[in-house]
Amino acid sequence: MIRKCTLTYFEKWTKPNKEEIKEAIALTHYSVAELANLLGIHKITVNRWLRGEIAIPYIAWTSICLLAGIGDFIEPVTEVTLIKNKQKYARFYSSAKNKLLEILR
Repeated sequence: MIRKCTLTYFEKWTKPNKEEIKEAIALTHYSVAELANLLGIHKITVNRWLRGEIAIPYIAWTSICLLAGIGDFIEPVTEVTLIKNKQKYARFYSSAKNKLLEILR
């Protein structure tokens, strides 16, 4: 059974184990080779995930889960989240603007 903590947005995500990866891939009804082709990776990489030799990256896991029709990977948006993001990006763009102005002078 795939744990709920593996089916969430990145900040709360727990990496799936090899059994969960196998289950999610089975739900897609794709072979390892077909799945690897869809993800743009080599089938050896998928097999290494399935054997538990290497961890699956979040983006690959979410792609498999979306193909399988499982998971809730969108972070809930709250007013607090919007304010934090606005402040973070405002600082970033201000810094980038200042650096660009320095270069142009």
